Amino acid sequence: MLNDLRSTLRQSGSIPKRLVDVLSHYVHFLSLRTKRHSFKGAAKVSGLHESRFCSLLNAPDAPELSGIALNRAARRALKKLKPIDGKYILIIDATIKGRRGKKVENVRKHHSGSGFVNGHKFVNFVILTPSGVIPLASIPTHTHEYCRSHGIRYRKENEIVQDWLKEFAASAILSPDQLKQTLCLLDSGYDAKQVQRRIREIGAHFVSALKANRVIQGKQVREYFRKNRRWLPWKSIRLHVGNGGKHSRRKYSVRTATNVTLKGFGPVTVVCSKAISRARRPIKYLATSDPTMTGRQIVSWYSKRWTIELWHKEIKQNYGFGDCHSARFSAIASHVNFCLTAFLLQRETGHEQLQIEEHVRLDELRRIRCELTRFGSVPKVKSRINAALQANAA
Repeated sequence: MLNDLRSTLRQSGSIPKRLVDVLSHYVHFLSLRTKRHSFKGAAKVSGLHESRFCSLLNAPDAPELSGIALNRAARRALKKLKPIDGKYILIIDATIKGRRGKKVENVRKHHSGSGFVNGHKFVNFVILTPSGVIPLASIPTHTHEYCRSHGIRYRKENEIVQDWLKEFAASAILSPDQLKQTLCLLDSGYDAKQVQRRIREIGAHFVSALKANRVIQGKQVREYFRKNRRWLPWKSIRLHVGNGGKHSRRKYSVRTATNVTLKGFGPVTVVCSKAISRARRPIKYLATSDPTMTGRQIVSWYSKRWTIELWHKEIKQNYGFGDCHSARFSAIASHVNFCLTAFLLQRETGHEQLQIEEHVRLDELRRIRCELTRFGSVPKVKSRINAALQANAA
């Protein structure tokens, strides 16, 4: 993987030659599984000094270089892109990287499912494929103070999504015909008329969770379904959700309202969904801009949005998403892009992710194999092995 990564970075033409070696070693280190991805660990695996990795992340052009590396890896993965049931699935969601400290840049409180968390928030855009996800971008949100000190225009989270969707359509990553077959999956945090309009402007459709106070047909969505009990009966459906297993089949009760007007957007199909198999039985209101979808299809597509939550867990546990503790936020943003690049390149190889100890052991075996091809190398290899065994016994 390391040699392939070096050749990929050289072919891009945008990475300076002096940084190809250290950058490839750092991305390769992030693709290995360890408890914590630190500069010290990267130096141990690569043989380079840890100050070179620190200089890489803190360089002024580090965010641009990391974006180039991620874009290059994502485009390679998109060459093998296949639709799911005739649709290209784009999932948008945010995750929080917890941080504390007075000298850490761009830290503030963010609302999450478990309360408020101090740290950095990143909005992630991924494409769902039959074999997994392809991360396209991870864009950070900034505080007012950070924007003032760095001369950046402050953007809310929904504005970040709108701007990215416009750039995504202009980048030709997906053709106009593919965009017409694209379905965006959003949770209620992105239930905004500007975001929904922008999705339709680029030619795609959306399935989005609605807030309970969003207005349809002149009434709040919860009031609309409460007052139309007779005309919108409950129907039971069964769906296979998740990755399989004992509890992969769940039962839902749904009520579907077709061709209703969503305030600020236009005609949509809205579903009131209740999970029967769960103890809490939460009620969700889902809307889609595709008039051909049935209530069952809407719930089925929205259930696939959970894939990005599982991906967030994997990228944090195995690829060092939250392991950068630099005070400078540009270094943290660069580190996140390198983590996504490592995820893409490691998945491209098709091999299982290795532990650092396994990688070191395989690397030593490769060196021994290389030495055995040289004349008179057998006594030298035997002496090295004996020395290692004696050191281990001591």
